[in-house]
Amino acid sequence: MENLYTYYYSNGVDRFGPYTLENIRSMNLMPNTLVWHDGLENWVTAASLPELRGFIHTVSTPPPVPPQAPYRQTAPNTPNTPGYNAQRITPVRNFRTHRGLFKYIIFSILTLGIHQIVVFSHISSEINTVAGRHDHRHTMHFCLVFFIFSWLTLGIYPLVWWSSICSRMGDELNYRRIPYSFGAGYFWGWGFFGSLILVGPFIFYHKFFKAMNKLNKDYNANG
Repeated sequence: MENLYTYYYSNGVDRFGPYTLENIRSMNLMPNTLVWHDGLENWVTAASLPELRGFIHTVSTPPPVPPQAPYRQTAPNTPNTPGYNAQRITPVRNFRTHRGLFKYIIFSILTLGIHQIVVFSHISSEINTVAGRHDHRHTMHFCLVFFIFSWLTLGIYPLVWWSSICSRMGDELNYRRIPYSFGAGYFWGWGFFGSLILVGPFIFYHKFFKAMNKLNKDYNANG
């Protein structure tokens, strides 16, 4: 019998969905990710749903680490990273860490721009998961920006959106103590005004993808 449930999952802060069974199976969720579908009274773990058990991300449990070689040493808090805890927290799912400028350009051309919308839609959701647990901010989904607000505001809101997401990524890099310089200034400097020298937007997108790759890599390892 066909499964017609509508599924949602949560990172403990934000709720994502709705998804079909096929969609949520493809997301490689962690066993303890909270999932809900119509008919359930409460949220349950992905591993407790029979229809998802063969489609969740499994991690082999390593042996106990000797005291003299801790998994990751907790650094003291700094003024730029209040309350940061370097201990590992299980991520909701693993995100992409190898986005690059060349692949982005080629696939955007081959798909007549559709790949561009898909990539930035994924990133707008990923930054909410990566940073939302502690900064309590929300980045609007790129599809809403592209298809609705860009026309309603005559192209003004997308500029605000790009500046905001770059600023948030820069704050998150600082919060996680990742040594990489990025922020809203790179959008305005290279992405916007840099378009006057043609090469500017390419430099911006390279920096943008590299910053998100670093954030996703740290999130996949440490939550």
